[in-house]
Amino acid sequence: MKNLKIILSALVLVLALSACQKSVSTPSVSGVKPTSVNVPISKISPPVSVLSKTCVEERGVWSNKYKECEGVGKIWCDANKGRFDECASACRHDPKADICTMNCVPLCSFGVVDQTAKPEAQVPPVVKEPLVGGDKDSHGCIGSAGYMWCEAKTKCLRIWEEPCWPEVTTALQQAFADKYKKPLADIRVSVGEADATHAKGGVGFSVNGVAGEGGNFLAVKADGKWKIVFEGNGQIACSTLAPYNFPASMIEGFCAK
Repeated sequence: MKNLKIILSALVLVLALSACQKSVSTPSVSGVKPTSVNVPISKISPPVSVLSKTCVEERGVWSNKYKECEGVGKIWCDANKGRFDECASACRHDPKADICTMNCVPLCSFGVVDQTAKPEAQVPPVVKEPLVGGDKDSHGCIGSAGYMWCEAKTKCLRIWEEPCWPEVTTALQQAFADKYKKPLADIRVSVGEADATHAKGGVGFSVNGVAGEGGNFLAVKADGKWKIVFEGNGQIACSTLAPYNFPASMIEGFCAK
């Protein structure tokens, strides 16, 4: 009988404790989940109207379609909270181009950024940056940094900062202006290779500082004047170029047999 009382007392105590636990709510801890928000760059950078204007003032070429300024430096880009690429591909918007000039261009982009809110305790992933300088050519020029060997000046240079063939560049710019009846300010010419009578490179057209179409070109000099014999992003029949006697290295990839 005494043992039965002890058992009943213990049972009552257990039931009381259980009821007490049910009446007390335990706060739950919910982790902060990352959220991905597309934030227009205009919220952290000047308005597009200002960017396009100052881009042109910096002698750059503005693209409304891609919200980017081509041909400006890192200082201007950082000041306007853009994303700077000192050696962007000339064919970055046309990855399926049959031919792409080896010239690269400095670029400041103002597209849509992806911002992710992360838990305070979350460790951000380690991003390995590509090694710049690991691709020196036989002359010691670093291609990943936009440098190429200029035989005419016997040094490495970036052709958008210092033309290798300034006289040829100016003459070809005039040739394109005459052909299309455009002002010189709306034509950008980058000569990738040239000799006394032949040249190849890239050309871009703009209207009031806003970038438009562009492509590659081949040109010859005859009777003291440069003539454009090919332009575009496709290929031309090798037989068509044969009469112009281009060096083999200059038309490699340009013509199809």
